[in-house]
Amino acid sequence: MNFSIRQYGEIPNGDVGNFWPSATLMAMGGGEHSALNGATILLVEDDFFIGLEYVELLTGWGATVIGPAISDSEARKLMAGAEIDAALLDVSIQGGNSFALAQDLSDAHIPLAFVTAFASDAAMFPAGLQSLTRLGKPVHETQLLSVLKSLLN
Repeated sequence: MNFSIRQYGEIPNGDVGNFWPSATLMAMGGGEHSALNGATILLVEDDFFIGLEYVELLTGWGATVIGPAISDSEARKLMAGAEIDAALLDVSIQGGNSFALAQDLSDAHIPLAFVTAFASDAAMFPAGLQSLTRLGKPVHETQLLSVLKSLLN
């Protein structure tokens, strides 16, 4: 599989240990799966290894991945000018949470799901976001694929 990478961002406060080299990763070709059929997915995840795993899964399923972004501001930079079909958001990200971004995506009619350790705690989600899909970490890849297919239909 070939990737085209556009890198953004800087190392926050010089802290290499918490740095996720944010990039837009675009898969060329869908590997052996084309379950997501070229859909463009915004990925907001500040854990390097989890983000890497999601990118691998999503591109393997034929998606174009924008991200992973580690923060709200970085996600907004990465998605500027992009047509996003769906989004996967971690709740707890660098600089706070992803609720404002989720609300803006929802207002723009972009389907999204939260993938978070807080999935079972509905009370922590703002009222306008409580009805959105929440997947608990760790999420099984078949569940993730099923939710993404549902979001895209």
